[in-house]
Amino acid sequence: MRVAIIGNGVVSNVGALYFRKILPKSTEITLIGPDDRGGLPLVGESIIEITGNFLETELGLAEYLHENHLPKFGLTYYFKLHPDNPNDRTYSVHSTESLPEVLPPSGWQGPKPLPISWQLNRSTFDRHLKKMVAENPGIERIHGTVTDVELDGAAGHKLAINEENGTTRSLEADWVIDATGRNRLLAKKLGLIIRPEGQRNCFWFRLADFDRSLLSKLNALGPQPPA
Repeated sequence: MRVAIIGNGVVSNVGALYFRKILPKSTEITLIGPDDRGGLPLVGESIIEITGNFLETELGLAEYLHENHLPKFGLTYYFKLHPDNPNDRTYSVHSTESLPEVLPPSGWQGPKPLPISWQLNRSTFDRHLKKMVAENPGIERIHGTVTDVELDGAAGHKLAINEENGTTRSLEADWVIDATGRNRLLAKKLGLIIRPEGQRNCFWFRLADFDRSLLSKLNALGPQPPA
């Protein structure tokens, strides 16, 4: 089986490492993407619990995260239960400040037994992921750009690639995974892009000298943090 992953960002590199771990050794895994981001900004990442669990347990990066990144403890307000009712002040709230007895041990020696989400330094994380891929002999990396994909589920998909050294080549694969992010190569090719309607907002802030006793007075559904 041949798997081609298009992209060279966090998703493509994590995907390559994960597939190499779970797929048979005979599987050919090729990652295709430019070495340079072309001036695109590198956004910091505050990951959620399910992502942290995946990185720690599925990829085995628990020790790496503990040594190179910061644990995140916070309170997340998701949505009002009845958004059309201005008198409804009940929010769905999720806290990462879970009580110690409900968390499994992982060797973490921080303020809680297990930091279930992380504040990643994206520059560091991306650099380390690429190094992990480069040191994995079961993953081939092609520095270049995929210009087109001919999809054929029966005979195999064909990728047209412009390598960074100026040469062109083609690659055949049984599975093609588009991890190009904003470029959305396959989504554009297949006409799958749907632009969202309405406004979406997300706010992040930090509080100094916060009175934690206020958290126990929230009109909220979900696990309450300890007062």
